[in-house]
Amino acid sequence: MATIGPAEAEERIARLEAIIRRDPRGLPWIQSFCDAAKGGLGRAARAIAATPAPHVCIITGFYHPHGEPPCCETDGPPGAAHLAAAFRRAGFACRLVTDRPNAGAIKAAAFAAGLPRDFPFDVASVDGEGADLGEPVPAIASRWRALDPPITHVIAIERVGRSADGRPRNMRGFDISWYNAPLDDLFAGGPWARIAIGDGGNEIGMGSLPAGLIARSVTGGERFACVVPCDHLVVAAVSNWGAVALIAALALLRPELEDRLAAGLTREADRRILHDTVWKGPAVCMPEWNKAPTVQIMAVDALPWEHHAGVLAEIVGVLDRGPGRAKTADRREEPRMSGEDLSRRMARMEEIIRQDPRALPWIQVFCDWARGGLAAAARSLALHPRPHVGIITGFHLQHAEPPACDSDGPPGAAHLAFALHNAGIPCRLATDRPNQGPVEAAAFAAGLGRDFPFDIATVDERIGDRGRPVADILADWTRLHPPLSHVVAIERIGPAADGVARNMRRYPITWFNAPLERLFAGGPWTKIGIGDGGNELGTGSLPRDLVHAHLPNGREIACVVPCDHLIMAAVSNWGTIALIAALALLRPELKARLITGLTREADRRILDETIWTGPAVSMPEWDRQPAIRVLAVDGLPWDYHAGIMDQVLAALDG
Repeated sequence: MATIGPAEAEERIARLEAIIRRDPRGLPWIQSFCDAAKGGLGRAARAIAATPAPHVCIITGFYHPHGEPPCCETDGPPGAAHLAAAFRRAGFACRLVTDRPNAGAIKAAAFAAGLPRDFPFDVASVDGEGADLGEPVPAIASRWRALDPPITHVIAIERVGRSADGRPRNMRGFDISWYNAPLDDLFAGGPWARIAIGDGGNEIGMGSLPAGLIARSVTGGERFACVVPCDHLVVAAVSNWGAVALIAALALLRPELEDRLAAGLTREADRRILHDTVWKGPAVCMPEWNKAPTVQIMAVDALPWEHHAGVLAEIVGVLDRGPGRAKTADRREEPRMSGEDLSRRMARMEEIIRQDPRALPWIQVFCDWARGGLAAAARSLALHPRPHVGIITGFHLQHAEPPACDSDGPPGAAHLAFALHNAGIPCRLATDRPNQGPVEAAAFAAGLGRDFPFDIATVDERIGDRGRPVADILADWTRLHPPLSHVVAIERIGPAADGVARNMRRYPITWFNAPLERLFAGGPWTKIGIGDGGNELGTGSLPRDLVHAHLPNGREIACVVPCDHLIMAAVSNWGTIALIAALALLRPELKARLITGLTREADRRILDETIWTGPAVSMPEWDRQPAIRVLAVDGLPWDYHAGIMDQVLAALDG
């Protein structure tokens, strides 16, 4: 990894924290805990990075007496194993700590991560006497204080600690003292820095959350909330994610160790660790959130391994991302074709959609910066176990003849919605009242039924345009089941630095543009932006100086709303076509259903209905006023767009 400055390192660590807080299950307490602990990941990483010779003890293990079989849960041991293996590769002294009921799972995870059989483990007795062949906690504490070099940090990950009455309790409020040695005495029993990683409120370190927050946020929280505090608290939607993000954050701060720290963060290693934890440990997980019994299954916190592999890839992608690039973790397990072939085909698609016969000066610069965004967006969708997608579009041109929606956006959104719907992936379309006609016309022309879910926002509640308040739509989105996992914005104008949305000529369009950026950025979902001009939702991820230098009126119009994955194209509709094709590459079992609608006949029908039924408008030539009803998009006739789609499909097939 090339050397980066402190400011960029902090920005990337903030990105890591945003990744690990996303919760596809929609658990109500996760975001409030993450907000309260914001910045904890960076503080924890800096505490280790600033130590000349770190010596780290890692505590984990959460026993489920009612599991089938009774044993450790799958959250905790894999993350602890990743941490221990990374520290050992980096030359840090470290050791793993648990108690007798959880020892099997922790050792299975550690050995699967590559740690040797002589790696130091401390296994505590639950009864305090050693009758279970564990070691009394006071004896371990005494040895810790005598270690040379001295212990500098203790990390507790997904380890239940004592509540207000002195008893460790699970999230159902049950006392688990008989299965849980008092390892919080080790955590708090020395001069070392204390780092805690958790997700539920009953883990060691959660005592650092504001008083009463756990009780207010989680049913039964007043009974099970852990009172043991820490120096640096990392909260994640899944504790294992917090451990992996801590490795990545440390690699950002110690770039000379990046290769060694991150060497084990691959899909193969992660799967092997979870597999051995579950089947050799053993360890158990809920098949669905809050559903008993917990069983031996390749999942963590009710999310299948494939979802965790996707989060791992995003975390490693933050490590590798340089200007205009977004790499991902090892992908040798991509289905049915080599990772090299997949990457080649997606790179070819990206080259196709950046072709610009108008030679607009900013297109190639923006596309260069966002290179890799198509693959990252497609992988994010492909790896999610239960994707549910919201699609936002619609750009009103008030000076057109007639004033109407731009023809770039609705056709691409319709193609994407139909492809996902046809593949069995739930999705919905969102726009505002000024753009409702073209968006619905495009969707129906694509083959979506009248019962397809549309969310139509009001521009201003005071004018009574029969749209819904954006706040009400957002509230609905946060309650959807399955939870919304991704939101894609296609050619949708967003606010500039002064909060005003402007077209390319600097004209404010506030009265024709509901604040749909609140939907885009308002939830824990992954945000994908598709644009071509720099003033669309998601293009806030582009560097400000890049936009200001290359886009006419860039300082006034540049959108400031960023995204997780940015796809830049010469025409936004093309970015959507390429996203469908890239998803078909990664999900070959869905390919036929995803690309059914990508035909010349369907594409022409969609554009025709968008223009004439919508209505929608386009410039007959680029930047020529006024925009009128013509079978074109962004000054290019339909035939040209059909040719781009043909090229993308050819790249899909090799």
